[in-house]
Amino acid sequence: MDTRLPALRNRAHPPQDRALAGKNGDQTTPEGRAAGLLLHPVRRWALQFVREHGQLTTHDLTREFPYILPTRANHPLRMLLNSGALVIRERRGGNGLGHTYLPGDYDDLRALRDYLNTILDTPEVPHETHG
Repeated sequence: MDTRLPALRNRAHPPQDRALAGKNGDQTTPEGRAAGLLLHPVRRWALQFVREHGQLTTHDLTREFPYILPTRANHPLRMLLNSGALVIRERRGGNGLGHTYLPGDYDDLRALRDYLNTILDTPEVPHETHG
């Protein structure tokens, strides 16, 4: 008889919904996905840069963040690509260092903005001080 089984049964189990347990926050709602995108400073900067300039290259990224090697510059942007917030301009050949990223779909970010506006437009209840 295996005596380890009861000990394993009594351990805390991870949440069943992995989308809620990730380090990028709640990925089940548009607001949660957008908040996850904004958690990383490189992704925040990239979204702002591509909105202001219309495109972003890995060279732009490595110029702003010199500690990111050119061969690793695409990694912080992968979540933005997977979410659709950025898209890659197709090109042939090369080693991938010359990718140009264009603005994508900002629906999740707009949903987060609307959600935050709803919360922040609600009047605050004054805190009572207990003496």
